[in-house]
Amino acid sequence: MNGANPGRVILAVGSSLADLQALRYAVAQARARDVPLYAVCTWRPRWLGPGMEVPNWRAAMAAEAALTVRATFDKALGGVPAQPQVLLCVIEGSPRASLVQYADRETDLLVVGGPVRRWRWLRRGGGLGRYCAGHARCPVVVVPEPALAREVAPTVLARELRREMDHVGGDTAAY
Repeated sequence: MNGANPGRVILAVGSSLADLQALRYAVAQARARDVPLYAVCTWRPRWLGPGMEVPNWRAAMAAEAALTVRATFDKALGGVPAQPQVLLCVIEGSPRASLVQYADRETDLLVVGGPVRRWRWLRRGGGLGRYCAGHARCPVVVVPEPALAREVAPTVLARELRREMDHVGGDTAAY
């Protein structure tokens, strides 16, 4: 690691195609900078029903978030890489506020996946990336989804995949 305060690469973990692209980008940036990658997964408390014990519930939600991070690395890279050092950070709270608060050093780099569909981002007045770019103290990289996903609707991709699987004799029932 470099210097006294080398910074960090902080990744907002998610499961969209843009989030998987962001994960790959964050790993490459952490390797290039020779700094650790902090995989941040946030969660919000849900309504607690009668008889639910809060401490046990919070521990279960944090454990589920940790499993989500591992599954995301499996999808994007086939597992957690040996390099760079990957550190898991599970934070209770809003993704927007939590990420901005966590990426508190000017030497950090915050990496988030971009909006899934442009119209959603415009309709809501901005997504996670836009919020982080406007409020974070460090540079923010918003990684878009792959070009194919931007050009073709997900239902069309799914239909084409089913046709291809049928053509090669694959079993689409598992999907």
